Amino acid sequence: MNTLIVTAHPSKKGFTHKIASKLKEKRESAGGKVEIIDLYKKEWHMDFLSFQEPKDIEISGVTKKAQELITWADDIVFVAPMWWIDVPAIMKNFIDHVLSAGFAFRFTKKGHEGLLKGKSTQLIMTADAPWYFYKVLPVGRIWKMGRLGFCGLKVRPFKLLSSKRKRSEDYLNTWLDKLS
Repeated sequence: MNTLIVTAHPSKKGFTHKIASKLKEKRESAGGKVEIIDLYKKEWHMDFLSFQEPKDIEISGVTKKAQELITWADDIVFVAPMWWIDVPAIMKNFIDHVLSAGFAFRFTKKGHEGLLKGKSTQLIMTADAPWYFYKVLPVGRIWKMGRLGFCGLKVRPFKLLSSKRKRSEDYLNTWLDKLS
């Protein structure tokens, strides 16, 4: 299985990088191939999307490379901290550029059609508030229905590591070991 992991945390010490590394290690040890896009690396820099007419949007080399990796991948995993009840803006910008009309979906007379069928995806987030705070927020549903499912991806359950700063090192390591 080919896996693409997209991470968004400015610090190399961020737990999202540990999650990505652990997933990579587990998937490769099971015989899979894994690529990681670290959105804070210069090679993945994308200006914020700006246009007057959708037909005027130019697809950059960085966007093309990311789309090639999505095409290659059987599974796409988004890993990020929760900031302001969502992923960091840099990841939303990635989605604006990469999961674009004509590549990830298209509009038809009957509505829209997801173009990334046959692939699976998952969102894994870390957060500092307790789990019950996030229970009432629709973060997982927004990602499932409004972003990833909209593109035709099979969305696996949302994973959230809540109260992260209060967790012991043993707890965090056990949580990492349970990832698949």
